[in-house]
Amino acid sequence: MSRARVGWFFAVAVCAVVWSAQALVGHAARLENQPIIMMIRSGEAVPEKRALATSIADYESALKWAACNTALHADLSLLLAQNADAAMALPDAKQGDSALEAMKKMLVSRLACTPRDGKAWLDVAMVDVFREGATPRALSAYRMSALAAPGESWLAKKRLEFALMFLPVLTANEIAIARADLAVLEHAHPNNMIAIQAAAQVENKPALYAIFGATVPVDAP
Repeated sequence: MSRARVGWFFAVAVCAVVWSAQALVGHAARLENQPIIMMIRSGEAVPEKRALATSIADYESALKWAACNTALHADLSLLLAQNADAAMALPDAKQGDSALEAMKKMLVSRLACTPRDGKAWLDVAMVDVFREGATPRALSAYRMSALAAPGESWLAKKRLEFALMFLPVLTANEIAIARADLAVLEHAHPNNMIAIQAAAQVENKPALYAIFGATVPVDAP
């Protein structure tokens, strides 16, 4: 066997070993921390501060080996969001800001791996709003969410909720996104539209459309 072929096989073997190690590290971290992940998702109880910090550290350590593991990023996002919620409820504003900064740092790393993650972009927008208000940077992240994932109804619903909260500062570009998201919801489950009407505190669909300077399409269900 030639040296070139031996070198090629060696490189492939090394890549396989590295990939396997990354997969095992990620799987181990998720398996170990599933109880706390399920606790947060169910909303049945609030994890203890120490347990939450330990889980966050476990995931951060695992991501050093598997930087673009989407499952690890998804779980860590949940953990950091829980941590930020708890920190922002404390009287010390610095703790809340520190927790939001940690979440922003993770989201930036996540987007470096999956730049078309519309939910991550919207989360960036929300973090920036909590820290600095509805700044141009926050609105830019909101627009990136729509650019990355324009047709996902569950995400369109979340973007509309965002738009309703910050309607006075939205420009024509953001209003256009809201109209497009309304169109997406027209073809999704009716409960999504009802939920947005409730968030907007309006009684019917025409009133909801009017908020964004639009009218209900004639072919709407």
